[in-house]
Amino acid sequence: MSANTYHLFRQNLKSKRKKLALSLQILSERSGVSKSLISKIERSEIQPTIKTASSIAEGLGISLSDMFRVKADDQVIYHPVAEQYIRGGGGHHIRKRVSPTISDNGVEIFHDQLNAGSTIDALHLYDASKFILAMDDELSITANEIKYALKKGDCIYIADNVTHTLHNDGTVQTNFITMIHRL
Repeated sequence: MSANTYHLFRQNLKSKRKKLALSLQILSERSGVSKSLISKIERSEIQPTIKTASSIAEGLGISLSDMFRVKADDQVIYHPVAEQYIRGGGGHHIRKRVSPTISDNGVEIFHDQLNAGSTIDALHLYDASKFILAMDDELSITANEIKYALKKGDCIYIADNVTHTLHNDGTVQTNFITMIHRL
């Protein structure tokens, strides 16, 4: 993780601990992380491991992902490419989260890549309504048993309850942008 990501974790740790009026000792007891280690993290002396960060979040009663969220009232949130999370999907699908994580926003934007000849069941990828913008010509989507062949620049909306699959019947990798919206 980048230094900015750890900085955000430290900020949220301090503010959430103070908001809950938890002493270092109480948070230590609730999280199983030593009081001195929590203090060092808050003072930017060390960076926590994922396991430690997860334990601290659990001790605060929130999810680990919430510890990395930016407050929704921030007016400008810069999310450089170096901090964008990339996740592979079994070798045929790569997804990069390009939008910053903002609590209570309900919107996420992803840059997806689907290898040639690949098909994915998209219902398990995004449990939300979504817009999909084709950045290449190879993407097709089957939704409610109708196949849509998207051309570069085409956009489709799919409600959260619609069963659908994404296909790349072409010979090269295809790129698309997915914007999901959770109510």
